[in-house]
Amino acid sequence: MVNEPRNEKNLRSEVAKLHEPASLSWIVRNVDGWLTRREGRFLFRVAKTCDATSAIVEIGSLRGRSTICLASGSLAGNGARVYAIDPHAKGTFEVLRDNLALAGVSDVVEPIMATSAEAYMGWARPIGVLFIDGSHEFEDVLQDYLDWSQHLVDGGIIAFHDSTACLRYGWGGYDDVRRVVNRHILGSTRFRRIGLVDTVTYGVCGPRASPGGRVLNAEVRLRKVLWDLVVIAKARMPGGGRARR
Repeated sequence: MVNEPRNEKNLRSEVAKLHEPASLSWIVRNVDGWLTRREGRFLFRVAKTCDATSAIVEIGSLRGRSTICLASGSLAGNGARVYAIDPHAKGTFEVLRDNLALAGVSDVVEPIMATSAEAYMGWARPIGVLFIDGSHEFEDVLQDYLDWSQHLVDGGIIAFHDSTACLRYGWGGYDDVRRVVNRHILGSTRFRRIGLVDTVTYGVCGPRASPGGRVLNAEVRLRKVLWDLVVIAKARMPGGGRARR
C-alpha cells in the first residue's frame, strides 16, 4: 500500500474526524513507530473515557505515534492531560513536538524529556490511563510498574506494549516485558478485568473480579499463553514468523 503524502492539511483533516476510529489508521501509517492500528484504536478509546481529574501517563513516546492516539482520545472525551515521558536518547524530542503540533494535540500533551525514574520523582497526581512502552529490560519494566501503578485510580487502566504475541503479525513480543505482565497483571487479583489487543496486555484496576469476570480473565490468560507459544515456536523455525509492523 502506498502511503498518502504526509502534510499538515491531511493530518489536521484526519484529526478532526477522530470520532471515527478508522481514521486513526492514517495517523498510525504516517507517524513512525511500532503501534498497530488496533492498538491505536484501543488507546484512543481508553483515553476518551479517562476523567479530566486523572492523568494519562505514557512511558516511552518516541516520535508520538501512540501519544497522538492517546491525546486525540482525550480531546474527544474529557480532556485529561497526557504526560508523554521519554529521555529521547536518539534525538527525537523535536520530532515528537512537531508531530504533536501537526496533529493539533499539543495543548493537551505535556512532553517530558526524562527517564521514567526521573519523571516519577515527586509525582502525586492520580492516573486514569497508564501506558508502559519504555525500556524493555526486565528491571526497568518492573520499576515502571511498581512506581507508576501506585497512582492508578479505581477503574484506571494499565497497558503494556510488546507484552504478548500477535498472531496477526507473527510478532512474539519481548520476554522481559512478558515476564512482568505475566507475574503482576495476569497473576494478580488487583485487576478486575484483563484483555489483549495485538501486542498490548491491559488490566482494569479495581476490586476482585466477579465469578463471571474471573472466568473471562482465565480465558484471556490461557489465550495469551497459547498465542505466545505458537508465535515464538514459529519464529524459531527456519523462515518462520512475519516481519513486525
